[in-house]
Amino acid sequence: LFVMFYKGELVVKLSPERVTELVCSGEGLPHDVGTGKPMKDWVKCPVSKKDQWIQYCEESKSYVMK
Repeated sequence: LFVMFYKGELVVKLSPERVTELVCSGEGLPHDVGTGKPMKDWVKCPVSKKDQWIQYCEESKSYVMK
């Protein structure tokens, strides 16, 4: 599993460093499944970034297939 939808937003698995980069730049949001602690290697890609979803999916696939 490397890509999923959660409450209408795309969530992708990426390296913790890449997740931090996307969150800090405002491109992504931390993904928390309700524990109060964001998952270090998952990032939410909001609907406002929908035009980049395919790019994020491809990046995620490349990351997990290494």
